[in-house]
Amino acid sequence: STISNLIWNCPNQTVTSNFGSTITSVTGDGNILNTGIGSVGWSGAANVAGTFNITNGTFNAAGGTLAVYNNGITINSRGVLNVTSTTTMSMVCNLTVNDGGSITNTSTLTFTINFNATSNLVINTGGRVIASGTGAIALVMNGTANSITNSGLVGGTVNLTVSATSAATLNSDIIINNLTITTGGSLSVAATRTLTVIGTPSIASAATTNTTFLGGAGNIVFTSPSLTLTIGGTGPATQSG
Repeated sequence: STISNLIWNCPNQTVTSNFGSTITSVTGDGNILNTGIGSVGWSGAANVAGTFNITNGTFNAAGGTLAVYNNGITINSRGVLNVTSTTTMSMVCNLTVNDGGSITNTSTLTFTINFNATSNLVINTGGRVIASGTGAIALVMNGTANSITNSGLVGGTVNLTVSATSAATLNSDIIINNLTITTGGSLSVAATRTLTVIGTPSIASAATTNTTFLGGAGNIVFTSPSLTLTIGGTGPATQSG
């Protein structure tokens, strides 16, 4: 069914709930205002035309891998976007984490977030992206012009992949675990900003087809002396600075 606006406000909630398969389209905004000590999520495909806001509650993304958020997701104070199992979600507009909001993975598996089209990840001061379990959060830049702006906290096993179609930009300092740039993809680090890779870096991009696969006026730091930076392709690798 189609509804105009979705509002979930259950301060006494103690269980994990879902919207059922009856809600498939929201023509306005979605607002998760309170889930008590429980959580709520989709149980199937859904389409949200407006902004999806999570405030003072936990939204479980695991059941909504086919959900489309046309005007993005905003996570506000005490709002949590969490998964407890292997999950892939796709963004076509911005994913914003404000002060007191969090993206978390408390499972042993991987939470993959695909940034398609021109969608961006914005982590404002006080926002967090944390893989607190033994699993990982995989940020995948799949669009034509994606960016990450971070003034919050990124921790745990958070990996970054830049796909063949993406020309991604890092606008802020960030520490990640693994970095992968596939053939045709590029990542630019803005001036005075630092990308720190503490795990495995892999760049599979031929210099003959893409000479700026990893660059920009900023800094790139690889901290593990025991790991190998793999650069694929047949062209020369140039280091400067």
